[in-house]
Amino acid sequence: DVAPGTPARVIDDAYGPDRAFEVMTWEVSEEAPLRDTPLGPPEALPHNPVADPDLANAETHKLTFDGGAMGGMAEAMMEGRMLSMQELVEAGRFWSINGTVPTRLHETEPLLKLAKGKTHRITLENRTRWPHPIHLHGHSFQFTDPRAGNIATFRDTALLMPDETTEIALVADNPGKWMLHCHILEHQASGMMGVVEVA
Repeated sequence: DVAPGTPARVIDDAYGPDRAFEVMTWEVSEEAPLRDTPLGPPEALPHNPVADPDLANAETHKLTFDGGAMGGMAEAMMEGRMLSMQELVEAGRFWSINGTVPTRLHETEPLLKLAKGKTHRITLENRTRWPHPIHLHGHSFQFTDPRAGNIATFRDTALLMPDETTEIALVADNPGKWMLHCHILEHQASGMMGVVEVA
């Protein structure tokens, strides 16, 4: 038990102790608790119907993320022509995926075209000096390397640290055009976004 009025702080130190910051503070209320006893354990969820990837028979792909301050991107393809980094910055674009930058973020040619029903292994390479949580809509995937996380766990986001490369695998079982983007929305809005098509 914690005495009413006792303060607590939430500190985010994900980027190391030198860049830690306070997210919020709170304190224990003097009001009566909502319930006399804690809730019981949650009910078990039904078995996940997501298909396990067949790694031995997978098609392979690669997505490379470039740009940002201190990055090595000198140019990228936008509107069908190669633009210098200065021209990209003037257009409000600072990031690229596979050397391309979308002109209209929601109307773009697919980065990847995945055959429906097949397993796909996708290498994700972060060539930037920034972390990027890369989120894929419409599908769940697994990491193929245990160093990246539990390979049995399905996810929809891969956190790529600076200069990190990892590989994900998925069964492309949901047809359509699915957004793939950095979940740092400023990065998405300035170029780190694309579409993965399943057909």
